[in-house]
Amino acid sequence: MIGSIKQLRRYAGLLAAFMYSGANFILAFTLQRHTSAEDFGIYAIVQVVLQFGVSLSNAVLCAPLVLSLRKSDSPALPSFMRINTIFCVAGATIVSIAISFWGAGLEIGLAAGTLALLSWSRWFLRSVEQARHNFMASVRADILYWFVVLVTALTVLIRGDFAVNKVLWIQILGNAAAFLAIGSGIRNWCSFGVGASSEPFVISLRRHGAWATLGVVTTEATANAHAWIVGFFLGPKAFAPIAAVTLFFRPVLIASQALAQYERPRMAKAIEARDCGDL
Repeated sequence: MIGSIKQLRRYAGLLAAFMYSGANFILAFTLQRHTSAEDFGIYAIVQVVLQFGVSLSNAVLCAPLVLSLRKSDSPALPSFMRINTIFCVAGATIVSIAISFWGAGLEIGLAAGTLALLSWSRWFLRSVEQARHNFMASVRADILYWFVVLVTALTVLIRGDFAVNKVLWIQILGNAAAFLAIGSGIRNWCSFGVGASSEPFVISLRRHGAWATLGVVTTEATANAHAWIVGFFLGPKAFAPIAAVTLFFRPVLIASQALAQYERPRMAKAIEARDCGDL
């Protein structure tokens, strides 16, 4: 009975990850049909930047956090919380300024920065809960994101006002709902504040994060060099045809990252206990 419950929770996590990525796929597909090439190119480059931030967060914060929280009295979480706050705020500010000056305008730039802040924060809190083996918190958050995005997108589509700024705000609402659904993570974040020591994070970065970050940068250069080069030199309109193809593969990447994040704590615990029979 206990084994069946564990399997059910495991499969619930897989289903929720695909629901989350499926909602993003529907947004991209619908926007591509109802907006101009230039607007779709803007939306696409924002998604590329967001995904790059998630990959960096995985390498520098999320994956090392699993190893750092193996002990219940570990001092690492406050340190990681502090660094993640800096990472999210600084990264979101850069995204907002860059998108605004790229030609998208201030409104879309602010929406892109807000989305980056919430998306990366949600991803980190999701990692915290999974590092503690509280997998159902992530399941609830992913399903809530799916529900909010689909209902809001349908409402906007019925009104006939499906534009890139509206789609970004749909994603913002979805991420905000998922962020709030991970309640214990937010409580920890507020209680730790910003005064925690950076030393545990720095030690983790030296041991694990440096090579992982290099891997993210080289992978990004291989997978998305066209997005950065075409988008920077030729603008969003020229990037739109490329994005129309590549964005539809992006949900697969999102799902695979979510699944890896879901499985990583379970694998780390089993390997440490030398119990690899169920892996």
